[in-house]
Amino acid sequence: MATQRIIPDNDFGQIIIRTRCTARNITLRTKVDGLYITTPPRSLTKKVLEIVEKHRQSLLDSWTKVAPQAFDPDYRIDTPCFRLRMNVSNLKNFTLRYTEEGITLYYPKHTDFSLDTIQIRINWRNNELRENEYTFDDVDRLMELAEKYNKKVQIESRIIGDLAINHIIPTAIIYQNRLLENLRGLKEIFSPEEFEALGAERKEAAKEIQFRILDIKRLVSEMIDARRIANRKASQEEKAYSYQETVSPYMEKIREHIDELELEIDDEIWPLPKYRELLFTK
Repeated sequence: MATQRIIPDNDFGQIIIRTRCTARNITLRTKVDGLYITTPPRSLTKKVLEIVEKHRQSLLDSWTKVAPQAFDPDYRIDTPCFRLRMNVSNLKNFTLRYTEEGITLYYPKHTDFSLDTIQIRINWRNNELRENEYTFDDVDRLMELAEKYNKKVQIESRIIGDLAINHIIPTAIIYQNRLLENLRGLKEIFSPEEFEALGAERKEAAKEIQFRILDIKRLVSEMIDARRIANRKASQEEKAYSYQETVSPYMEKIREHIDELELEIDDEIWPLPKYRELLFTK
């Protein structure tokens, strides 16, 4: 089973080091909440941190792409389908205004953007603005954006379901069979006491892979059911809400299982490029 160490870090916030019995190499992955490292057994923390220092700049470049961006007066989003601007106002509260040019977030004149409470207040997912402060005039435009979002999540969920069932699980079974064959060989050669000591890690790895296979199958099935329910909603707005609340969480859970299997399964049989290959290969 995996063991975990958490080390505070000035750049990433925290470094999470996990030791896995099946890992053959040290793997580094940046996520929103820190730097995740998977190591083989008996890896020294000092040596692992030396590797982090060696690749810190490239890891930071990768982390800045997933790290949440702080709000400041110059913050803006400018894409073909969505535009957001920040603007100062004489009002005492934060206010949203929607125009043909996009959305403008007006903030009080003396706002201190360095405060965490301010960052949380104007964050899109956690804002405390009342519903009647949203004045959207172009309803057709919003419905168009909702339809695009629905198609995007629908396509992504179908792809991840197909990858999981038709590629990831068969590969996991192949690797699991290798472990089981190795265990049978150990059992034939060694005494029962020696077999228990030598085969413990492989048995735990095979068991963990089986649990993840079963979980992935269940999650994909439930995700398909949730998608069917979302598709039956009457409006694009209701579909978008249903996709966000019921389909997207399944996709995230499936990805977590696939990420863990990626770290356990042999590079030679893994069907997709591994994260470290994408990160360090030019």
